Amino acid sequence: MQDPKLIPNPLINPQEKKKITIVREEKLSFFLSLSKKIAFFFEVIYLLNLHLLSKILSSNKSPQIRRKKAQIIRRRIENQGGFWIRLGKLFSLRVDLFSQEFCQELSFLKDRSYAFPFDQVKEVIEKSYQVPLEHLFDHFEEIPFSVTSIGQIHSAFLRREKMVVAVKVQRPGIEKQFKRDMALILKAIRFCEIFSIYPRLDWEDVILELKQVLTEELDYRLEVTSVDQMKKKLKRHNIYVPSFYPQYSTQRVMIMELIRGVRISDFIETLKTNPDKVKQWLRNNNVCPKKVAKRLVLSIYRQMFEDNLFHANLHPDNIVFLRDSSFAFIDFGGVGILEKGAIEKIKIYCQAISEQNYSEAADYIFFLSPSLPLIDLQEIKRKLLLVYRNWELRTLSKELSYNMRSLTCLTEEIIATLKPHNITMEASFLHFNHVCTLLDLSLIHLHPKLSYPKLMRSYFRKAAERSRKKRKKEPKMPKIMQLNREMQEISEKISKLTRFQLDKARHSAQIFQMTLSKGAFFSGTLMKSVALAFRLSLCLLVYSVLYKHNLWVTSYHLGWLTEIALQIAQYSIETWCILFLSNLYFLRTSSNLAKKMVAKDTRTNTHIPKD
Repeated sequence: MQDPKLIPNPLINPQEKKKITIVREEKLSFFLSLSKKIAFFFEVIYLLNLHLLSKILSSNKSPQIRRKKAQIIRRRIENQGGFWIRLGKLFSLRVDLFSQEFCQELSFLKDRSYAFPFDQVKEVIEKSYQVPLEHLFDHFEEIPFSVTSIGQIHSAFLRREKMVVAVKVQRPGIEKQFKRDMALILKAIRFCEIFSIYPRLDWEDVILELKQVLTEELDYRLEVTSVDQMKKKLKRHNIYVPSFYPQYSTQRVMIMELIRGVRISDFIETLKTNPDKVKQWLRNNNVCPKKVAKRLVLSIYRQMFEDNLFHANLHPDNIVFLRDSSFAFIDFGGVGILEKGAIEKIKIYCQAISEQNYSEAADYIFFLSPSLPLIDLQEIKRKLLLVYRNWELRTLSKELSYNMRSLTCLTEEIIATLKPHNITMEASFLHFNHVCTLLDLSLIHLHPKLSYPKLMRSYFRKAAERSRKKRKKEPKMPKIMQLNREMQEISEKISKLTRFQLDKARHSAQIFQMTLSKGAFFSGTLMKSVALAFRLSLCLLVYSVLYKHNLWVTSYHLGWLTEIALQIAQYSIETWCILFLSNLYFLRTSSNLAKKMVAKDTRTNTHIPKD
């Protein structure tokens, strides 16, 4: 239960809030439904068209033109709504493939802002619980206070528990709509695969992501499970998470504790229009935005690097201010879990940045790429080191804007450096960057002068302290067991280092094999040319002896070759034999070497590993 002492004063009066529009969606006739499906299919094809995306990504266009085109696509996606919004948000993660303007615009995608009528809400609830609405609630607000493309949230008074709750109700027909949209999007993706439209995107991964979204978002029971896990973890971070009621949770309805507080999105809007009001509210409720900003960053690092269970959708709507600089997280529809190996790589990468060990950070950036080009990476590494050092200098200047000093800005510059060389990043790293990007929407207003290097060093120092305290609390083990544990830890560290070194060795081997392949090719060509020269020499020796003895070749005059043959004909028979045998020997040797070089070139090309 939320502590009443932490409930802040309201910042925005209910009358000042934007009214939610209620729209009843009418069922379409067969022909209208069919025409809408056809139109939607062509809309998908249009939006995924390579030519449009290539214009957005074209380097010879100005950022203003690219942003304008990206805005057109964002509006088209928002008009379609539903599952198409999820695909757009998925594309917004791929900053390693698309332009910065394109990804930023897609990250601003908003769900539909209109609600469905109360009679449909009542129908969904009663079908889910098989009892009348009045048997569950003493009071139920007919107008929702929050709306998404999936559903809407109403406040109500739960009869048995005698408390005010938030009731999340799924939109009628949303499952059919999502599955219809998914089927059409899959057809469009197959179309893109057949015609090789943007093959670097890896459409199979896109399909898997969309199927996961379809499964998770259409079943509220999965969200309840995620919240239960997050609540236990975030309690140690001193972050409040609303309580849920599993006994009332169904696939289409979910009941949770109603958090009383001020959303950061409302805080930001009021800060723009009435900053004096915000300052007064902060004083009255003992809230320090800078303190909240630091705790948010430290918490997200801890969620990812220690818990490996993190809130993946921390935009300003999902963070709620409480009194005394406390805050709560809401809406756990997106909870992230990454592979342990990927988390370790990102953690070591961030630690290298915090320690200003940029050479190691650059190496780990290569390690975080699923495929590397068969080129020497030293030149790219030098460019990356310059990017890191320039970013470090910007972080020392408080006069520069937050965006220029943020970790997201550093990542964007790194990806821009790698993009011309067709180096993409692992999905785990892109998810990490996406979480940081969403958090920036709040941090830029809470703490514009935030220093990431200092905060990252603070996190790793505190993480080490937590690790030491955790060991002290563990029961004492026999010395042999302690030794065994220490050996396991050393083995794990060696394994991590070995994986890193093996990856570097693999890429070096690929470059070496490629060099061998090129060397073998040129050597083979050279040996073939030498063998050809010796063949011609042998032909000239035979021609000279035939010409000397006035045989049938005397009728053929070959210009300067005949002159050379006449000179050779003056040699003694012993000299001629030595020349003939020597040429024959060198011809055989050069021919054999040429064959070996060609065979070596073929084997090298066959065994170059593919990423």
